[in-house]
Amino acid sequence: MVLSNRRAWYRIAAERRGPAAALAAVEDELVATARASFGGRADAAVAVILSGTAGPDRTRALRSVLAQRFDDYVVLAVDAEHEVCATMLRDGAHHEDRVRHIVAPAVPGVPALRRNVALRSSASRWVAFLDEGAVWTPDHLQRAVDALLSGSEVVVTRVALGSTDGVPVQLHRPLVRSAALRRGELPDLSAVVVRRTAGLRFDLTDVPARAADAERRVCRRLASRLHVAHIDAVTVCRRAADDRSAG
Repeated sequence: MVLSNRRAWYRIAAERRGPAAALAAVEDELVATARASFGGRADAAVAVILSGTAGPDRTRALRSVLAQRFDDYVVLAVDAEHEVCATMLRDGAHHEDRVRHIVAPAVPGVPALRRNVALRSSASRWVAFLDEGAVWTPDHLQRAVDALLSGSEVVVTRVALGSTDGVPVQLHRPLVRSAALRRGELPDLSAVVVRRTAGLRFDLTDVPARAADAERRVCRRLASRLHVAHIDAVTVCRRAADDRSAG
């Protein structure tokens, strides 16, 4: 369902109540709409939050999720238009029951909004992140879940950079340790799988240029409260031209 006149509504609400309160109201309404369309919160062992804009890169990211050996997951993708959702459905045509679409007209300057809506529209035990610049190896979720079932609460794997044509190269990002996470050093979020917790939320007031700061704060909160496991294996490949790892 597309919320009519969303941008105009947001501008008016921001003037009357302040941007943070207005954005929180937008988030609440989008969550309520998504849950109603799903018949409740999307449920699976792992909720995969698929970020980014529609295009070939995100299609590759989605296909890498659908190729996972661990199959108790649901993919949540938030898009601004129904047409994009239809394209995503075609990309995952044989896995319709695992792909959920949330239509959310873009609110300029709020990169966290869509992730929060996807998080709150799902009811999984664990949450994984993937964006359009990265793909997972088929064992990514299985390795992470095995570690989580062994008592860990946050799992971070290694990332390999690839050439512009997507072929992996032997350049691995260093493993980020718990102390580094607590200092706010950011791993590639596509390499993180975490137990669902109240601290797993992105700041709506962050502007796009400072989106990494919001991710750092989330990682710092999680590492300060939860047990972090580091898997010394490459399960994420990212194009070198789109390297977002800070490890």
